[in-house]
Amino acid sequence: MVVLSKFRKWQNVAQFSASRLTDYAGLAAVEFDLARKYFLRDLILYALLGLSVMLGLAFVSVAAIVSAATTPYLIEIAWSVAAFWMLVSIGCWVAVRMRDERGTFSVLAAELQRDIQTIKESM
Repeated sequence: MVVLSKFRKWQNVAQFSASRLTDYAGLAAVEFDLARKYFLRDLILYALLGLSVMLGLAFVSVAAIVSAATTPYLIEIAWSVAAFWMLVSIGCWVAVRMRDERGTFSVLAAELQRDIQTIKESM
Protein backbone atom coordinates (compact mmCIF):
# COMPACT_ATOMS: atom_id res chain seq x y z
CA MET A 1 0.00 0.00 0.00
CA VAL A 2 2.86 2.39 0.81
CA VAL A 3 4.55 1.64 -2.49
CA LEU A 4 1.33 2.33 -4.38
CA SER A 5 0.91 5.64 -2.53
CA LYS A 6 4.45 6.73 -3.38
CA PHE A 7 3.93 5.67 -6.98
CA ARG A 8 0.79 7.85 -7.19
CA LYS A 9 2.65 10.80 -5.70
CA TRP A 10 5.45 10.49 -8.24
CA GLN A 11 2.92 10.03 -10.99
CA ASN A 12 1.25 13.29 -9.93
CA VAL A 13 4.63 15.01 -9.86
CA ALA A 14 5.38 13.76 -13.37
CA GLN A 15 2.01 14.93 -14.67
CA PHE A 16 2.44 18.33 -13.04
CA SER A 17 5.95 18.71 -14.49
CA ALA A 18 4.83 17.62 -17.95
CA SER A 19 1.94 20.07 -17.93
CA ARG A 20 4.27 22.92 -16.97
CA LEU A 21 6.87 22.06 -19.61
CA THR A 22 5.11 24.03 -22.36
CA ASP A 23 4.81 27.00 -20.01
CA TYR A 24 8.55 26.87 -19.34
CA ALA A 25 9.35 26.70 -23.04
CA GLY A 26 7.15 29.70 -23.82
CA LEU A 27 8.56 31.69 -20.93
CA ALA A 28 12.13 30.85 -21.94
CA ALA A 29 11.47 32.00 -25.51
CA VAL A 30 9.99 35.31 -24.34
CA GLU A 31 12.87 35.91 -21.93
CA PHE A 32 15.42 35.08 -24.62
CA ASP A 33 13.89 37.61 -27.00
CA LEU A 34 13.84 40.28 -24.28
CA ALA A 35 17.42 39.51 -23.28
CA ARG A 36 18.62 39.77 -26.87
CA LYS A 37 16.85 43.09 -27.39
CA TYR A 38 18.07 44.59 -24.13
CA PHE A 39 21.62 43.29 -24.62
CA LEU A 40 22.04 44.98 -27.98
CA ARG A 41 20.53 48.24 -26.75
CA ASP A 42 22.60 48.24 -23.56
CA LEU A 43 25.77 47.37 -25.44
CA ILE A 44 25.40 50.36 -27.75
CA LEU A 45 24.42 52.74 -24.96
CA TYR A 46 27.24 51.67 -22.64
CA ALA A 47 29.78 51.93 -25.45
CA LEU A 48 28.65 55.48 -26.27
CA LEU A 49 28.54 56.45 -22.60
CA GLY A 50 31.99 55.02 -21.92
CA LEU A 51 33.50 56.70 -24.94
CA SER A 52 32.00 60.10 -24.18
CA VAL A 53 32.95 59.99 -20.50
CA MET A 54 36.48 58.83 -21.28
CA LEU A 55 37.03 61.54 -23.89
CA GLY A 56 35.53 64.19 -21.64
CA LEU A 57 37.74 63.23 -18.72
CA ALA A 58 40.79 63.00 -20.98
CA PHE A 59 40.24 66.54 -22.24
CA VAL A 60 39.74 67.82 -18.69
CA SER A 61 42.95 66.05 -17.63
CA VAL A 62 44.95 67.53 -20.48
CA ALA A 63 43.50 70.96 -19.74
CA ALA A 64 44.50 70.66 -16.07
CA ILE A 65 48.06 69.65 -16.94
CA VAL A 66 48.43 72.36 -19.60
CA SER A 67 47.05 74.98 -17.22
CA ALA A 68 49.65 73.99 -14.64
CA ALA A 69 52.51 74.03 -17.17
CA THR A 70 53.62 77.53 -16.22
CA THR A 71 53.34 76.95 -12.47
CA PRO A 72 55.74 75.17 -10.13
CA TYR A 73 53.02 72.57 -9.46
CA LEU A 74 53.21 70.82 -12.84
CA ILE A 75 54.51 67.50 -11.49
CA GLU A 76 51.98 67.45 -8.64
CA ILE A 77 49.13 68.17 -11.04
CA ALA A 78 50.28 65.46 -13.45
CA TRP A 79 50.45 62.88 -10.65
CA SER A 80 47.09 64.05 -9.32
CA VAL A 81 45.54 63.49 -12.74
CA ALA A 82 47.11 60.02 -12.91
CA ALA A 83 45.78 59.22 -9.42
CA PHE A 84 42.34 60.44 -10.45
CA TRP A 85 42.35 58.07 -13.43
CA MET A 86 43.41 55.20 -11.18
CA LEU A 87 40.55 56.00 -8.78
CA VAL A 88 38.10 56.12 -11.69
CA SER A 89 39.26 52.71 -12.93
CA ILE A 90 39.02 51.22 -9.42
CA GLY A 91 35.56 52.75 -9.06
CA CYS A 92 34.48 51.20 -12.35
CA TRP A 93 35.80 47.82 -11.25
CA VAL A 94 33.86 48.08 -7.97
CA ALA A 95 30.70 49.17 -9.80
CA VAL A 96 30.92 46.16 -12.12
CA ARG A 97 31.40 43.84 -9.15
CA MET A 98 28.47 45.34 -7.22
CA ARG A 99 26.00 45.45 -10.10
CA ASP A 100 22.66 43.73 -9.99
CA GLU A 101 23.16 39.98 -10.12
CA ARG A 102 19.81 39.33 -11.74
CA GLY A 103 20.40 36.90 -14.56
CA THR A 104 18.95 36.69 -18.00
CA PHE A 105 16.54 33.88 -17.22
CA SER A 106 15.71 34.95 -13.66
CA VAL A 107 11.94 34.77 -14.16
CA LEU A 108 12.21 31.23 -15.51
CA ALA A 109 14.49 30.23 -12.64
CA ALA A 110 12.07 31.72 -10.10
CA GLU A 111 9.18 29.87 -11.72
CA LEU A 112 11.11 26.60 -11.58
CA GLN A 113 11.94 27.20 -7.90
CA ARG A 114 8.27 27.82 -7.11
CA ASP A 115 7.27 24.63 -8.90
CA ILE A 116 9.94 22.64 -7.06
CA GLN A 117 8.65 24.06 -3.78
CA THR A 118 5.09 23.10 -4.77
CA ILE A 119 6.23 19.57 -5.56
CA LYS A 120 8.05 19.31 -2.23
CA GLU A 121 4.98 20.52 -0.35
CA SER A 122 2.72 18.05 -2.14
CA MET A 123 4.90 15.16 -1.08
